[in-house]
Amino acid sequence: MRTVKVYSTSTGLFQLESAATTWEELQADLLSNDIPYQGMKVVESRNNTSLERGDAVLPTGSFVLMLSPEKTKSGGYRETRELIQSIIANYGDAAKNHFNQGRNYTLKSASELDSLLSSWWEIEDNMESDDDFDTYDADVDKIEKAVELIRSTSFYDEREADFEIAIDLIYGNKTLNSLRSEICRNVISVSSLSSEEQEWLRKMSQGL
Repeated sequence: MRTVKVYSTSTGLFQLESAATTWEELQADLLSNDIPYQGMKVVESRNNTSLERGDAVLPTGSFVLMLSPEKTKSGGYRETRELIQSIIANYGDAAKNHFNQGRNYTLKSASELDSLLSSWWEIEDNMESDDDFDTYDADVDKIEKAVELIRSTSFYDEREADFEIAIDLIYGNKTLNSLRSEICRNVISVSSLSSEEQEWLRKMSQGL
């Protein structure tokens, strides 16, 4: 076991203990500590290496992991999440329970979300064939329009993580208590980093 300090440009600095030897193994540790990494560029400080493949080997000692938003192409991970958010807004608990099986959908990989979407369409067809199912809700429609406006602003990409947290709160995907728990569980001060680690983060941030 060794200490891994995870700095996310979106959510701050976290610390965890991990015995992971590969990026795939460390992903599991990040998920269990509610640290989102999907859609992020991941770089480790020891060798200044970008972690992309699951079998990428991690440094043996303690290191810093930097997570920064990665630009996505149309039809990518962010768009899939937005589609799921829209489905949950329209179909409520039925959709929320489907996509949050095991853990919140925002912590799932793109392949997991694609699989859940595929199985959802059949469920949706069955629901829409029910005459008692009302597909329109004026309040939900207003929320959807507000969210669409937020995501279309020019500064959305710069504060995407902050906006998505707010949107999750609006949709009920998160609560204030769960959010506090996520933020406080392993959060640490930047001052706990060594001067070399702080300098590395500074240089990396300037290159974004």
